[in-house]
Amino acid sequence: MKARQFPAVLTAAAMLFVSLPQPASAEGQSYDREVHTAKEISAFFASHPWDMQNVSVFDAEPSLTAPFAPGSLSAETQQELLNCLNCIRYAAGLPADLTVKTDYSELAQAASLVNRLNGKLDHDPKKPSGMSEPMFRLASLGAGGGILSRGRPAFCQSIVEGLMGDSSEKNLPALGHRRWILNPDLLNTGFGQTENFYAVYINDFNRQETFTGDYIAWPPPEMPYYLYSKGDRYALSVSLGSAYDTADVKKVSVDIRSEKLDRTFHLDGSCTDFNYYLTVNTALYGTGNCLIFYPGELFPENDSVTVSISGITKKGEPAPITYSIQFFDMDPRQRGDCNLDGEVSVEDAQETLKAYTERISGKADGLTDAQRRTADVNADSTVSVEDAQYILKYYVSNTVAGRKVTWDALLADM
Repeated sequence: MKARQFPAVLTAAAMLFVSLPQPASAEGQSYDREVHTAKEISAFFASHPWDMQNVSVFDAEPSLTAPFAPGSLSAETQQELLNCLNCIRYAAGLPADLTVKTDYSELAQAASLVNRLNGKLDHDPKKPSGMSEPMFRLASLGAGGGILSRGRPAFCQSIVEGLMGDSSEKNLPALGHRRWILNPDLLNTGFGQTENFYAVYINDFNRQETFTGDYIAWPPPEMPYYLYSKGDRYALSVSLGSAYDTADVKKVSVDIRSEKLDRTFHLDGSCTDFNYYLTVNTALYGTGNCLIFYPGELFPENDSVTVSISGITKKGEPAPITYSIQFFDMDPRQRGDCNLDGEVSVEDAQETLKAYTERISGKADGLTDAQRRTADVNADSTVSVEDAQYILKYYVSNTVAGRKVTWDALLADM
């Protein structure tokens, strides 16, 4: 994984392309961060499906032999990757309407190819022997304007665990990958992959509305535990809005209360060990003026966490921030929620059964792809009467009887 501050140091021509000017916002248009409920987040994820383990599909496979060919990801794979980014931004309370630009994907694809050929992640890569100048220019632009990762077997997994986790000792002082994904000005993106080398083109400031909120926090107030990294370390970040003065790490302190751990952690500028850490990073990674902190432990499932930040100011006056994080369980496929309303109910079982009867009578089942995906609770690639039975039993067990039964346990018993 690599992070860097843009604009990248490239050739003069590349610099003109990558250093996109930030457009003036439309007069009077601004927006604040939204706080979504767990139910709203679950429903959004269900209607924008993606899977951490899905293997990418290519319209054209990259060629690793001279004269080389970047290849291209399928439209379906790019849509799934876009869904992943938009779900992350929705959970953070940011606009979740990113779109894929074809030329951005071409740049990202070329970047992933050149990094794979060179065997390392590099925002300023060297030209592989036998590669044409036009192809290398695309690769340089893509690498300079992208966030890069490698190693994980699936692209969405690399985004969630690598780019959003971003908490290795090398990346922790800036969290640059995460901050680019949570850039409030971001509107367009593009994706590239060559084997297990990934690139997301992210140097885009084309959103017309201006973010006027006080801060952008990750993890956000309602955090699907599925998005929380399974690594050894996971930093918290708070990017302060433009109304805040530049934070001084010598004056900032953070108190974190974990209900599940029954502990309160205190962090200040003296906490420089990466395993008990607080810093302020003011470099532009989509946003500047970012507080980065890690209390030395990972929070458990369903934890309730309170974060209190002091020593930050607006126009010289104290302007502390306190917010809560509720980690909640969420099946990434939202199994059983056939009508996509954010919960599993008897209506979902009825709709699944209706879709099955329509299909066996030779008619269209009436479901969207997202609905079909959630209704297929046993993952046998078809919506059946068994799925309807599973959904009904899940509803009765969890809602009527009040027993906490997971899908995995339910499916294992039937």
